Amino acid sequence: MTVMMQATLKDPVYFEAWLYPYRSLSPQGCRLLTMGIAVLGMMMGFIFWSLGAWPIVGFCGAEFGLFALLFHMNCRDTKRGEKLALTNRSLRIEQFDTKGRVQNATELSPGWLRVKLISKDSSKGGLFLTTHGRTVVIGKFLPTNERIDLAEKLQQALSIWRRGAQT
Repeated sequence: MTVMMQATLKDPVYFEAWLYPYRSLSPQGCRLLTMGIAVLGMMMGFIFWSLGAWPIVGFCGAEFGLFALLFHMNCRDTKRGEKLALTNRSLRIEQFDTKGRVQNATELSPGWLRVKLISKDSSKGGLFLTTHGRTVVIGKFLPTNERIDLAEKLQQALSIWRRGAQT
């Protein structure tokens, strides 16, 4: 999670955050791991072939194919994320899909916006933004401690926005 607070002369940005799931491997790391598993699979297949158990080679190939497919689906998830921006007019939430395209964009009025964190102790909890009967869930993929931190920072930014809006 990246959080930035900044202001410009045109339209002040009281809060801006990019949320994205944690990934321990870079795209290059994903490719290297997949190639390493492929080499090990081919070596194992060659050993079985040389021992005369050639039908096992097909199972080794199917096993690697399934691994590569599932691992690729996991690695492409790195482009998924959310962007939050609180300005004078609204809190804009953009949700990006696995290809990095904007999947959903929502604007909420910050005047009556409530930030509600459910189940702080569980990873199944959520961070809910509610205003005028609309509820948006953000940061589903964040660990609990980062969700708590985001809720606190967003609350602080909203209180700063409300003090500025009253003057």
